Order: sequence, then structure tokens, then C-alpha cells
Amino acid sequence: MRALWRVLCFALLVPFAAHAGELTIRNVSVNPVVCHVDGYPSWAITVQPGESVRIEPNYKRRLPLIDWAECGGLRTRGMNITPQGSDGLILFTGTQKRVLNVALYPDLPSHPNGNFTALLDHVVNTFQATNPDVLLNVVMADEDNIYSFDDSGLPRLLGPAGYDVLEVDAVNLGFLVSKNLITPAKIVGDPPWPVAEAASTISHTLYGVPSWLCMDFVFSFSPALKSVHSLSALLRFETSIPKSKPALLADYDGSWRLPSIYINAYVQTYGFQNIGKAFVMPPDRAVVSNLKALAATCEFQSVNSCIDGTNHNAPDGTIDRLFATGNAGSDMGFSEQSFYIVLNQAVPGNVKIIPAPWGERPSPLLYSDTFVTNKGTCSADPCQSDGAAFAAVMTGANMKNYIAFSQDLSPDMPPRHLLVATQPFWSLANVTADPVYQQVLPVIQRGHAFPNDITPAKRQEMDAGICAALQAEVAGYNCKR
Repeated sequence: MRALWRVLCFALLVPFAAHAGELTIRNVSVNPVVCHVDGYPSWAITVQPGESVRIEPNYKRRLPLIDWAECGGLRTRGMNITPQGSDGLILFTGTQKRVLNVALYPDLPSHPNGNFTALLDHVVNTFQATNPDVLLNVVMADEDNIYSFDDSGLPRLLGPAGYDVLEVDAVNLGFLVSKNLITPAKIVGDPPWPVAEAASTISHTLYGVPSWLCMDFVFSFSPALKSVHSLSALLRFETSIPKSKPALLADYDGSWRLPSIYINAYVQTYGFQNIGKAFVMPPDRAVVSNLKALAATCEFQSVNSCIDGTNHNAPDGTIDRLFATGNAGSDMGFSEQSFYIVLNQAVPGNVKIIPAPWGERPSPLLYSDTFVTNKGTCSADPCQSDGAAFAAVMTGANMKNYIAFSQDLSPDMPPRHLLVATQPFWSLANVTADPVYQQVLPVIQRGHAFPNDITPAKRQEMDAGICAALQAEVAGYNCKR
């Protein structure tokens, strides 16, 4: 009864906000637990056995935020619960002795966008079932911060007050190692694909537990797409699309995007054995010419949304919806963009998928996300073992199946079709029967790992050089930031 009274008090304390992020404290122990929550310094919240308390951020604060909670003497950090964000969960079992703070890579399709409450609940419940001594605090990371090298970005997220475990894009791995922010890793769960393990390795040392893979694909409802294996073949294919709509929608902008598509195009022009030369500026003219030709396929009625900032700044799934409803001839994006295609599909037929051809020599490069461990907060046991156990749960075939097939969403939602770095996942019955996964599997089997040692200075140099070269060749290329 006291827990219910506390809920009512908090409900009266703040105005109602639909879909606002909130913290749920669930007590599954046999005893009451007393908690304190960020934003409510004078409140002690008692949660009875078998009860839950839901707490919104304090709207009376200038920045409504719940960044920590303490229950039974165990204190979380980095919860980042805001009115616009995802919910948070504390599952108090009464057996926990320590806390593990974790942030997951945030760029997953969902409907509506940002709907990750059920997913985070599932992660907490799954991990706590096999790790009863650990109170898990898991959040979705801020995408801007996990790609930032400044003090508000990766150095803070993996600093003394940061997360114990962070799921990051492996393109940043070299920076994290050079700054001494992470520890070597150990895989204790399901084995990853070799290409994923390579992406998580620096100087023969493994620094991450591979989670996801990704790369650009081209989507079309035309069976003729399956015969396309080079840029010239793709350009010929695009000429068959009616002139009443854009031939190919994509996003060719972004401070990371420009260097990455250039590296892909360089490898597919000169071969993977020459990838080291892709970092030499000024940009190669032949590679820039290929990017120019590809960008031109997006032009429609004297407008090119692929390069003028329109697609770059659009909400996730926007260009996929245009393609799925027949307003574009084809679409380029990661495999998970098929979620939005199937969700909005108004064109008959099954979607066809090929690796994006950036040149005349097919040689797919795979990006990777990986779980790294904070050297400052989690370099010794028991935290290091807890972090390894969490990575094993998250990269296990069962968890990947749950996420990839959208089991946290409503039953009418399509699969997310993320590229899973875990090998056993690909032997599951629903994966072997899935037409999208069977189209992309050969890419994982023959692909190379995208470079993971691009320094901030080199990325900036490449971004500026490639931008200038493209702007000199393509009118209206909006890559200046």
C-alpha cells in the first residue's frame, strides 16, 4: 500500500506526458527495498515485495532527467532517462551485490521509432536470470556521443563515470585503444564470424566481443537486380527505371559517411589489397568519378535528395518508405532497412537485395559493432567477468534471434534483418527459411572487415578532401558541415 501511495505522489508531482520516458523499479525479492532516485533528493521510495514503482523525471528541474537510482545500497549511473527517451528498469532481486552499467548501440529499427522498452526489459530479465548477483542497468546510448571523439563523447562514455560495457562501432576501436580507454576482451559465448573477430582486433589483440555486422545493400522489387555485380551494371539497371521517379534513393553525406563510401569505392576500384592507399589524400579521380556517377542516379526533376542534405537529415526509414510505396525505383541502405520496406510495402513482389556496387571489382567491406569494456571502471573481477557474461548473453544466438526477428514489437512487425556477427544464429531454422537472410549470407562469408584504426585527424582530413573533390564535380553537393 505504501508503494502505491508513493506512485500516486509522484504522479501528482509531475504533469502527465504521453510516452514519456520513466524509471520502473520492480522488487521481486522477499523483502521491502528502499530506493532513492535522481531528481527527488528528499524522497525515500519503499517498494514492497512483488510490487513495481514507476517514476517520471522531475519536470520541475531545468533539465528533467533520471541519471541514477539507488536501491538497497546499489547505485546505478548513466541511466539517461528523459521525457523523450526510453524507459529504464531496475529489477531488484535481493541477492545482488554489485552493479553493471551498460549502454547498447542505439541504431535499431523499431515502430514507432525509439520503442525499445520491451527490448530493454527482456535484456534485463534474461541477464538477471543467470547472473543473480548483479544488478543490471542497461540503456540505449546516444548516437551522437558514440561517434564523437571530444570530451562529451567516447572519452566520457568510457571514462571514470562512464559505462562498464559499451556497444560501439568498431570503426572507433583504434581510437579507444590509443586512448587507453578499454581492456582486451575475451569471448566466452557463441563464436563470431572471422570477419567480425577481425573487426574487433587491433595489433593481434581482441578488444571487443562482436555483436552486429552491416554494410550497404541495394534493394529493388525487380528480379533483374540479382544479375548486377558491378557499378556499370547497376548504372545500366537504373536506366530501366521509369523517369517519373528517382532511380535510386540513398544518403551520400555525413562526416563518417563520406570517408566510408570513398573507402568502399576505392577497394572496389583497385582491389582490397590496395586498401591502405585509400587513406591518401587528395582523393583518387577515378574513385570520385564513380561516386559522382552513383549520386547522379538519385537526381529527379533537377533535385538530388541524396546529396543536398534531404535524405541525410530525414528520420530513419523515410527513403525506404518512399521506395516501398513505389515512389523510387530502388533503395540503398543497411540490411535492417528492409524492416521499413516490408512495413510500408505497397509494391507487389518480394524485395531483392545485392551488395552495393561502388566500383567494378566486387569486394564487400563489413562494418561491425562490438562490446568493449571500460578500463577505468571494469578492468578487474568481478566486473570484468560480469561484462564478459553480459556480452555472451547479448551475442548469443537466442538473444540475436529475439532482436533480429522483432520479438519485442507487436506480432505484425517485420523482422529487423540485422546482420548478426554470431555464427550459430545463421543455423537457426527461421534464419535458414528467411529469404532476406539467405540473400545476404554469402556477403558475410566472403567479406572483409572495414578498417578499425582511422584516427580522428585522418577522418577529418578525408572528410574535407572528399567533400571538396565531390563539390568540384557535382553541383549542389551539400557536404560542408
